[in-house]
Amino acid sequence: MMTGNHTLTINMPRIYTTGKKCKSYKHGMRHTRFYRIWLGMKSRCLIPSASNYKHYGGRGITICKRWYKFMNFHEDMYGKYNDDLSIERIDNEKGYNRFNCKWILMKDQQHNTRRSHRITFEGKTQTIKQWANELGLHYQTLYGRICNYGFSLEKAMVSTKYATGPKLNN
Repeated sequence: MMTGNHTLTINMPRIYTTGKKCKSYKHGMRHTRFYRIWLGMKSRCLIPSASNYKHYGGRGITICKRWYKFMNFHEDMYGKYNDDLSIERIDNEKGYNRFNCKWILMKDQQHNTRRSHRITFEGKTQTIKQWANELGLHYQTLYGRICNYGFSLEKAMVSTKYATGPKLNN
């Protein structure tokens, strides 16, 4: 969209102006990873031409209005942030807001995706990978037992044949 001599993108912060620095960057964080996380979140939820829009905004994932402004996002989320963490929605079917978001390690975030196979066993729900780690089994072994060979959960989870981890020491 063109307005005067400024180019704006709908629902995104003003990034480029002609000849002037943008006042919205008084926070000094424009070149930080934290700021890029905020921009990425807005892009994938609000801009239909964004590459990941279909997985976020396209399926109804929203951002709370408060977080449209970077400083509000900063106020709510920066206190527990560090560069080793990634933002995660606690409930993948709900949007981005301070009650549904937390910071976690990237390796842990991969468990909270729609494509992860979750298994509930003895009242506890985890991904197959998490169960395999806990039981001392290779992921492929446990996945094969459950998904390919039709083992009952009891048999797949309890059998320690081919186990390699800490469960063997118990």
